[in-house]
Amino acid sequence: VALFNRGRIALSGSVTELAQRVLGGGYVIDVEARGDAVRNQLAAVPGVVRVQVLAPELYRVDCEGDLRAEIARRFAPSFDLLGVRFAEPSLNEVYTRYFDEVRDAA
Repeated sequence: VALFNRGRIALSGSVTELAQRVLGGGYVIDVEARGDAVRNQLAAVPGVVRVQVLAPELYRVDCEGDLRAEIARRFAPSFDLLGVRFAEPSLNEVYTRYFDEVRDAA
C-alpha cells in the first residue's frame, strides 16, 4: 500500500506498518458505552490522546498504552459499558490522519 502526496509516494508498507508510523504505534481501543458525556469522560482518562465518535454509542480512543482496564474501572459505576476492545485501524483512518497532519504542518 502506498500513500501519495503531490504525485509522489509519501509512505508505503502494509496497512499495519502504515498505522504504526502514522498513528504513532500507540493503542487504538473501541469503547461502546451509553450515558451522558461519554466522550468527555474518555478524554479525561490519563494516557488518552484522541477520542472520535464513530456512532451514537461507539467511540474510538487513541491511547499511549492499553487502557482497557482503566476505562472499565472508571466507566462501570457511571455508564452502561457495553464493550471495550482493541481496534484495527483501517486504511481510511491512516490516510485521513496522515493528510490531516500534512495539512496542519503546512
